[in-house]
Amino acid sequence: MSASPWWAGVADAVAEIDCGGERHALRWHHGALLLEDHPAEEAPAEAALEALGAPPPACRALHARWERVESSVEVISLWRRPGEDLAGFEPAGVRPLIAAGSRARAPAAERRRADLLATLSLPPPMIDRLVLGALAAASARWPDEAFRARHGLRLGAALAARARPAVTRLGEELAGPGRASVTVAPAPPGTPPAVTARLAGRDRVVVDAFLDLAWMGEVWARGISEIDGRVVLAVRSLEAPGSLASSTCAPEAVSTGDTFAVDLGAWTDDGAGRWRCVPEPATIVREPEGGWRLGS
Repeated sequence: MSASPWWAGVADAVAEIDCGGERHALRWHHGALLLEDHPAEEAPAEAALEALGAPPPACRALHARWERVESSVEVISLWRRPGEDLAGFEPAGVRPLIAAGSRARAPAAERRRADLLATLSLPPPMIDRLVLGALAAASARWPDEAFRARHGLRLGAALAARARPAVTRLGEELAGPGRASVTVAPAPPGTPPAVTARLAGRDRVVVDAFLDLAWMGEVWARGISEIDGRVVLAVRSLEAPGSLASSTCAPEAVSTGDTFAVDLGAWTDDGAGRWRCVPEPATIVREPEGGWRLGS
């Protein structure tokens, strides 16, 4: 979709953790997690201590866990919103019952679970950015047939959950409120978004939408699914980088003037009770209070 890097326009985020009895800062910047209080020149000495059996500093341990899960598909469907519990995991200290004849978790699975729990305990703005990275990684791997076979159902469900409200309102432009039945699925690799509708009965339409998997990160996560009542099908470029604040990115370090080139969806009548959504190029501009509007 967008020619800009996936992190373009996303504001930095900072979190503090206890590290050796001190409060150390972690900063997310341009898609990477940085250790503010562990300069790169200290890494060899810390690695030497670890080789002698010393535990790694908490910051470096968390950084290593972040790197192990930042491309994980599981992170996408375990997206935690502020105030929610850790989805998909039993409460701390509670072990699931193991049925007779089944095997306990393998060490690798235990480590993966520990990695996910550690990263998901970070503040929501950090989790948001972890998920954005996972979305970008999944989009980049989508052309791989083996990847799609393994993760297609999970990713398709994640896309449908996030896109269905906007696509439903798009269908209701044709049929009226509550009269659109919508199906959303990832578009085949290398194909543009495709949204069609057909009349079903006297007053209902069935809408089939095939969106680029990157839509989740480049459109929905930026809070630009709908602008002035128009559905955004794709982002083509970020024309004036700034600090992005959206429904999923906390509004710290908000700046004005961000401008995106996008494709908006517009219905065209194909006759015989069928319609096709065509892309209309447009620009959107973020206003001082953080909302977005169509540019002139």
